[in-house]
Amino acid sequence: MKDKLLNIRKKHPLSVVLLIALLFKVIAMVFSKGYGFENEYFFYVETPNAWLDNIDYDGYSMPQGISLLYLTINYLIFGFFKLFGIHNPQWLMFFSRLIHGLLSLTVITLGYRITKILSDRKSALDVAWILGLLWFVPYVSVHTIAPAVSVPFILYGTLLVVKQEKLRNELKNNNLHRTSFIIAGVFFALGFSICYYSILLYLAIIIVLSAKKNIKGSTMTLIGFLITVGVTQTIPDLIVWGRPLVELRAFISNIGDARLIIPISFYVIAIVTILIITTFLTYRTNSLKNSKHNRAQRYLCAFGMFINFILLIITTLMYSNKPEVKAMTYLSKDNNVRSFIIQENNSDEAKRPPIFYGKKWSDYIIVNQDNIEKTSTLNNEADYIVFRGNSNLNGRVETMKKYFPNLKHEVTYKPYFADIMCKWLNSSEEDGCVTIYKVNHE
Repeated sequence: MKDKLLNIRKKHPLSVVLLIALLFKVIAMVFSKGYGFENEYFFYVETPNAWLDNIDYDGYSMPQGISLLYLTINYLIFGFFKLFGIHNPQWLMFFSRLIHGLLSLTVITLGYRITKILSDRKSALDVAWILGLLWFVPYVSVHTIAPAVSVPFILYGTLLVVKQEKLRNELKNNNLHRTSFIIAGVFFALGFSICYYSILLYLAIIIVLSAKKNIKGSTMTLIGFLITVGVTQTIPDLIVWGRPLVELRAFISNIGDARLIIPISFYVIAIVTILIITTFLTYRTNSLKNSKHNRAQRYLCAFGMFINFILLIITTLMYSNKPEVKAMTYLSKDNNVRSFIIQENNSDEAKRPPIFYGKKWSDYIIVNQDNIEKTSTLNNEADYIVFRGNSNLNGRVETMKKYFPNLKHEVTYKPYFADIMCKWLNSSEEDGCVTIYKVNHE
């Protein structure tokens, strides 16, 4: 049995990588619920579902500088499953994770093929392992994260360009397969239309082609790019806003107005990832040259792989924003909910709740100690009060009892370990806990 497995690994190494990567993606599909980035969730999950349910949704009332193409794709995905009677938010998100996870497998294959053309088979396998099992990959690949979704399209365009460049160099001939470069431009445009920031990668490829004096190739790529962008950035914008290129213009405008504040956790993630990749590739590169490895180098590589494995397990099982999702799911079980109140702990910028998980799109208001009088506008309509954070919770509950005397504690949800660590790294005062109280109107 062992010999058979080793033989399969030797004959079909890429298939082994894909199967193991698929295993972790399936685990992430099942356990990695919730959402990681709020903007991604509210734009690409909540908005299309609100449109499908004919809800007057104010979360997307003006251009945001985002991809309407990707929003449209999600609209079609969720609409397809709702057409067959699947309306439960958890099941809809499971199928969404399934589709995104399967699409992300192409990243491994494309990365392998590109590296094999530029280097050799062993290096290509190393890249495939990294693209499949780097610690954050399974988590990112199954969620509605636009930059991750754009990668397969960008890599396929890159593969076509790399193949044509290799043929041109080998044959010493400038006669090109113009169609291949046009198709490459089409895929670059699709990647750009999903995530606008991918334009940096496309521009880099155009610069390289021009530097290598492949003017015809860069021109054909540009033609395919511009035609596709014209279609993908015109039709969705005409449908939603009645004017073309609205979101693209908003994106360009937002760049000038942006205040770039990068959380500390992002720096930590970047440093850890670079160190893991560096230790792995350094060890693998030296192992090809010399069979007698340095012992310290082997230990360093083993330590890097151990850290990667631990982080891989943590992130693959990570239920992001668990308290927020669980709270809305809990409210969805009560068919008589008319509205609810979210009580913040003196937050200057209140977060919207993921009411998509509440099924019924209930009305809500967000209050803190400074605008607590807003609760009086609800009179006796509010059925639940959702308290965010445990700081001074008892005092906040007593304050709310002035408006709703009969409050009963229902449930408290605590965040996942990784969410706690991110908040700690970013020195956030929020603890992420959510407590629900039911209002008794009798």
